[in-house]
Amino acid sequence: MITILDHIEQELDSLRARTGSDFSGLLLMDNPDTGLRWNFVSGNRSKRSKQIILRPGQGLPGLVMRLGRRVVLDESLPDIRQLRFDNPIMLAENLHAVAVIPIVKEREILGLVMIGNRKPTLYPPEIIEVVEQEAELLSPVIYGQKSGTLTSR
Repeated sequence: MITILDHIEQELDSLRARTGSDFSGLLLMDNPDTGLRWNFVSGNRSKRSKQIILRPGQGLPGLVMRLGRRVVLDESLPDIRQLRFDNPIMLAENLHAVAVIPIVKEREILGLVMIGNRKPTLYPPEIIEVVEQEAELLSPVIYGQKSGTLTSR
């Protein structure tokens, strides 16, 4: 029998393959007061990516939370090099481009899905749409487990 944790890991592996990305991750908003971290990752080269703990409002998660919508940092931005240095996950995984999509249920952000590439990339709308569809698929899974029983491995 497949567990919820296995399902999430399979979804991240699949997302990475479908988008041609080097990295994918899931951050859960289970207890933002104690800090936010990427609970599940696929394609990581470093254990540091799961050890990074951000204060609420900090880094990519904070930006997505403030805006309440997706954030794409790719070659379309003239200051992408500086933005990389401001985001610990990009540095830890040597990512040159990322797209972060909120997982929303009933206007509440439950978590974030992220893809990233280690080479300079320009994300076309079709790829962003795939990530947004993944966020929609994960929403009921995370919402159903919001009781605090969903933890990373």
